Parts: sequence; C-alpha cells; structure tokens
Amino acid sequence: MKPFALGAAFILIFFSSPFALDNIYTTSTPDIVGNMDMRLELTPDFGYFTGYFDSDGKREDYGTDTLSMQFYLPLKARLGIRDIAEAGIVLPFVMNKEKLGQNSLTGSGISDVWLYGKYRAMVDPVVSFHLAFKLPTGNDEPEEDALPTGEGQVDLDLGFGLKYKPDLPGPKPDVELIAGYRLKLSKKMQYWYMGFTREYDYNPGDIISYKFRGGYELEGGTNFGVLFTGEMGISDDKMDDTTLEDSRKSIAKMGVNVKAPITSNIALDGGLLFDMSGKNREAGVEIFVAGTVGFNLTR
Repeated sequence: MKPFALGAAFILIFFSSPFALDNIYTTSTPDIVGNMDMRLELTPDFGYFTGYFDSDGKREDYGTDTLSMQFYLPLKARLGIRDIAEAGIVLPFVMNKEKLGQNSLTGSGISDVWLYGKYRAMVDPVVSFHLAFKLPTGNDEPEEDALPTGEGQVDLDLGFGLKYKPDLPGPKPDVELIAGYRLKLSKKMQYWYMGFTREYDYNPGDIISYKFRGGYELEGGTNFGVLFTGEMGISDDKMDDTTLEDSRKSIAKMGVNVKAPITSNIALDGGLLFDMSGKNREAGVEIFVAGTVGFNLTR
C-alpha cells in the first residue's frame, strides 16, 4: 500500500467510531422483560461517515475521494428474572470499509461481545440499574491492509435508567433516560522501531454514555420520539504512564425514532441519527432498525 494511503488509514482508524456505542444504549430501554420472558432482538445499524471532529471539536470533511462505512449487526438475547431483574448477551457482527482514493480497507467478523445484568428498583416510574461487561472477542490487530473488528480490551459499564409513561388509556407521553460510566481497561500493544519490538500498556480514556428519548405513544401503541444519544470522554488515553494529550473522544447524536408493535410478541424499532458535535470521532449519519421477537420459557 502507498505511504499516503497508510497515513489516511491511520487517521480513519483513530477517528473511527465502530465500537463506541455498540447499540447498547441506542436501542435499550430502562425497563425489564417479565419473569422467564425471552426477547431476541436483531438490530442492523448502518453508519456512513464523510468527515471527522478533530481534538478541538471542529468538523473536517474527508473530501470526495475518502469515506468510511460501517455495518453493525448485533443479536441481543434478554431474559427476565422474577419480575425484578434481567440478564442478557449481545453477539455482534461488524463489517467496515474505508475508501482512500483508489485504495480501500475492509474488516469483517465477530466484534466484542457484551454481557449485562439489570435490576429494576421501582416500577412507576421505572428506575433501574445495570452492569455490563464487554469481552474482547473481536480482532483488534488485523493485517496491514485490514480494519479491526474489536477494541481489544475489557470494558465495564455501570449506570441507571429512568422511564416515565403513565398507565392511562389513549395517547400518552413516553420519556426515557439511560446514563452510565464506562471504565475502559488497559491492553498490551506492540510497536516496531529501529529493528526492535517494544511492548507497552495502552489505556483508552473512560467515557460517560447517555441516551435520552422524548416520545409520544398513540392509542394503537405506535410511538414517535426524538432521540439524543452519545458519549462524553472524561479522560485522555495513556501509553504506559504517558498521557496522550487531547486524545479523549466524544460524540453527540440527534435524530428521530419510531416504535411499532406488530403483534403481542413482535415489534419494530427504527431511527435516524445525525452526528451533531464531537472530538476525535468520525462524523456522519446512522440508520438503525430493530426487530424483536418474544416468548415465555414456561409456556
């Protein structure tokens, strides 16, 4: 690969955002499913990025000969426990493509798997708490001409959720908030210099993730809403004991969201999100559609 293409590839990978939100908050809800109820959710998510936000928050366009695309396909399984808790797993598949003039980089395969538990402390309004673990099952060290499918380190996400929807007949407001602190643990990395290979600890900066949805549910159950979601970096990355200045990553997205029940056990959830502001992250548009099928394991 030509040197300029390698340089552009480094920029795209550094600012890339395939694994930050992971749909964990975008399509999640503060509430839980019923006792021994199982929900299977498939959420195709397509991102198209034409630029990036630099370390000062200024948006820069890639230009006509450079772009970035990502297709993220997570399968989520949710299980309700005694009407007070929920356990789940997210198994994601990812496909990435970066176009760099006449050159392109691709990467596809299993991404990082999430395991989570959620406890509902109150019912009306809903108040819940969650703890999630991200396992580094994706490939974070691909070949020179490929893109990663995972981040390569363990994440811990601890947060809470609030949901207000009055139990009244007819149309009603539906408001949700999810927020959490994500602790990103370190990982071992290597680089080659002057004929020697050196190993070091790389520790990505921690972040605060959030989702706010203000919606209105019609009488038939269809729900229209405005969606705000994103991340706020609260610390810079570190290489061993050296802090990489201005490396923290943030993104703020805004869009619309529609939820529609098809039957008592099948539902759809889709939306469109635009990247409004950020730092050290790609900028573009995101489209997602979630399909849910539910059943009870005791029936």
